[in-house]
Amino acid sequence: MMPTLLVFAGFYPLIVVFNNSLNYFSIIGIVIIFIGTCLEFFADYQMHEFLRSDNKGKVIQIGLWKYSRHPNYLGEILIWIGVYFILFPSFNRLLVFIYRSCFDDFTF
Repeated sequence: MMPTLLVFAGFYPLIVVFNNSLNYFSIIGIVIIFIGTCLEFFADYQMHEFLRSDNKGKVIQIGLWKYSRHPNYLGEILIWIGVYFILFPSFNRLLVFIYRSCFDDFTF
């Protein structure tokens, strides 16, 4: 969980610089990041509790781990999908800039 938060903190300035307004994509991205963070937190917590008990060498099959073999990785993936949604409007502006610089006629 901590490495995810550190990397997200490193990307935060990009989000602030390239996404100035709160729009639908930003709200969807924030919700997805929140869900992913909660999923990752609870999966890590359940794993630590399982390992703290006398379960060495056993496979966890309770909680979130009953439904997925790696729910913490699913949470990580959701966090980065949320970052994509937040930055999506910026990607659109970048693609327009690239398209215009490559395919528009330049007149001097």
